[in-house]
Amino acid sequence: MKFATATNQLTGAPFSYARSFLCTAVVLGSMVPGVASVYAQETAGALEEVIVTARRRSESLQDVPVSVTSFSQADIEAIGITDVAALSELTPNLIVQPNTGGNDGVLICMRGLCRTDFTITEDPMVGIYLDGVYVGKSIGSLFDVTELERVEVLRGPQGTLYGKNTLGGAVLLHTRKPSGEWGGTATLTAGNFDRLDAKGFIEFPITDTLAGSLSYLYKSRDPFVENTMGDDRWSEDNQAIHAALRWLPGDTVTIDYAFDWQEKDEEPLASQIVSATGEVGGFGLGDLFAQDVRPDYADKVRTFGASHSEVDMMAHSLTMNFELQDRGGLEGMAVKSITGYREVDNDMLNNSSGASSPFIYSNDIFDYDAFSQEVQFSGSFGNGFGDIVLGAFYFNEEGTYTNNQEINAFAAHVEYLTEIDNTSWALFTEVTMHLTDRLALSAGLRYTDEEREQNHTVTDIPSGFVFLNTYTQTFGGFPQAYPTKVDATNTSPRLSISYDLGEDVMAYATYAKGFKSGGFNARSATPLQWGPYDDMEVDSYEVGVKSMLWDNRIRLNATAFYEELSDMQSQVNAVDPSNQQSGFSSVIQNAADATVAGFELEFIAQLTPDLNVNVGYGYTDADYDTFSSFDPISGAISDISDDRAFEFTPENNYHVSVSYAFPQFTDNGRLYGRVDWSGQSKIHVTPKVSGNDDLTQSSYDVLNARLTYGDIAIGDGTLAIAAWVKNATDEEYRIGGYEVDGGDPAFGGIGRVAIGQFGEPRTYGVDVIYRFGTLQ
Repeated sequence: MKFATATNQLTGAPFSYARSFLCTAVVLGSMVPGVASVYAQETAGALEEVIVTARRRSESLQDVPVSVTSFSQADIEAIGITDVAALSELTPNLIVQPNTGGNDGVLICMRGLCRTDFTITEDPMVGIYLDGVYVGKSIGSLFDVTELERVEVLRGPQGTLYGKNTLGGAVLLHTRKPSGEWGGTATLTAGNFDRLDAKGFIEFPITDTLAGSLSYLYKSRDPFVENTMGDDRWSEDNQAIHAALRWLPGDTVTIDYAFDWQEKDEEPLASQIVSATGEVGGFGLGDLFAQDVRPDYADKVRTFGASHSEVDMMAHSLTMNFELQDRGGLEGMAVKSITGYREVDNDMLNNSSGASSPFIYSNDIFDYDAFSQEVQFSGSFGNGFGDIVLGAFYFNEEGTYTNNQEINAFAAHVEYLTEIDNTSWALFTEVTMHLTDRLALSAGLRYTDEEREQNHTVTDIPSGFVFLNTYTQTFGGFPQAYPTKVDATNTSPRLSISYDLGEDVMAYATYAKGFKSGGFNARSATPLQWGPYDDMEVDSYEVGVKSMLWDNRIRLNATAFYEELSDMQSQVNAVDPSNQQSGFSSVIQNAADATVAGFELEFIAQLTPDLNVNVGYGYTDADYDTFSSFDPISGAISDISDDRAFEFTPENNYHVSVSYAFPQFTDNGRLYGRVDWSGQSKIHVTPKVSGNDDLTQSSYDVLNARLTYGDIAIGDGTLAIAAWVKNATDEEYRIGGYEVDGGDPAFGGIGRVAIGQFGEPRTYGVDVIYRFGTLQ
């Protein structure tokens, strides 16, 4: 048996990879909604079919009744994607930003749903999957993948087809699997801020049935921000390795193993005080920090103290596909097992206020590991009448989070220690019935059982006194009962109907319920702040149309959605007798209900064989219906929904991408150009509206461009040289922030400080890329 002859597109087995790569790079690469390949349009007179696996089987993007944006391998290279951070500029209603703490993880918001705190007790509302393995926490989620083959962004609640239930959507990262043939690529990058990157990938045969691949990535860049009082801020220095094996012990069995490793040793994101008010005899926040105020982006700061952001990540995954013989009315049956293990260690030291004193100076240390096991059965029945997926999922995560925090303005220095041991298991299924040649009905169901066990201590560093301890059940040295476990079960349905209207137009409607279990607050200092808070749910309604027009030269996909969010886990004020200073505390409670509505539009046109235009637009109208919080002035519970906004949720977001293959003017090589323009309307980076104008970002646009001279034959391979620029207009824009509100001095308070973070400045550089073998 030769390696490259096994085939099963449904289960992911290879299919003559020499042909597979050409199909991926030339066919799929020229067609994805929202992005366009610059390397695959020489012969493209019409858009070709895009294959996705959003429903756990390979099918045309146009046949999937789900709002999906897909990026092919050619698109990934043209855009320069190595992690999830670059996706938001070209995906409607998706926002991806680095954590407010630094380069160790990402904040992902989709259709208004996100969690902005990177602490260990929080689960993301938008899931990330690497080769089918769920990435459980924000910390460690900003990892580099050296050889991505495909990325799919799924909007809306996920659960009846994917391991972990998520409310907002999922980002699926697929790495390139070994083909069993020789091939590779090497890339060198140089740019401003002394950027120097190197990336290499090689695949090779080992035996007739065993193949391997190895890739390495090194990225280095000087800090964006000079600091005259300590370490400079926001640098890049990381390495990543991805090693993979593919074994075909028989014609019906495919086994894939992958090992991932990454190490980062960087300077964290730069914070700066954008406003400070409160004059209280030299002790107000305005008195203390007026000299540190920088309302606009600053590339030189005076920030107290040393800083670092260190991440060590290691992961293993094992995926086994078994094709089964047809039995009775069941056909095309397969069983897939996905096993994953992931370790993340993170040490971040940062003056997270950006002040010239240790205003908020913290050391965050994470030690986290997760194990997951998923088993799927898929097949068809009734001579193609129906398709079925059955699955079982198990997930366990353990970890500790230590937050050593000094706040000099309040003369406080405490250490928060939180330990988690969370277990989730689920059963899920989805059945699609083709009722007629045009009408299909899909019904899915998920049952989830989660147990979250979490403990917490708070220690006063100067005295060493542990004043909150869930292990010993004490507070202030006195007995105090704390809950430390949350048990939750949930049943979530999904129902979808699609109809082929003819002339390559399909319409669909979908209902899905999403679920996120409750938990505890790792940033708590009193029993009430600790929690727990309960589950939240979302009911999502979606209608869409997918169409191919103008002899398959135009793809136009549109989706409208309406979501009802209930029992939202929100940060509010609550009466807290344990807080002797003020009598109330900021806590997480199920205090809000909300409605989110909007739509996504994705348009791609192959105007000529050499000219491709992509346009994407997202609209989101997110409003709180109720938001109950304690008012410390009136002493009553009140509805503050008019004073709360969805964070990182612009009403409008958009992009336009143009790719052009210039006429060939030499016998060796060709010139390609690409321009990406994206933008969004106003966003709030904190939920509170009143008094927080300094923590909003008005509408802005970002322009990226790339010019490539490629297809240069050299030896047994091809060479490409690309010049690129990102944020060409050097746009200044906020990507995060928060406030420290010490109260109105007129009522005995000490004022307020607003702290913001800004996005990357203009960067530019040159890539030199050499390909050989299967990667040409």
